[in-house]
Amino acid sequence: MGLLIKFIQELKELERALMLLYLEEKSYKEISKIIGISETNVATKINRIKKVLKRRFYQININ
Repeated sequence: MGLLIKFIQELKELERALMLLYLEEKSYKEISKIIGISETNVATKINRIKKVLKRRFYQININ
């Protein structure tokens, strides 16, 4: 969990907020209302952030 927290802390403010709400198991609808963007935008951004985080973990495992 330590690496995940480290990687999330390195994200931009909006991305960090999205991931923290996602990890708190908030629905896309709830996140949308809190952040002030559409549910579709929430889903798109979270999926992109997940890809970035996966790449970071993959890079760690290779090195």
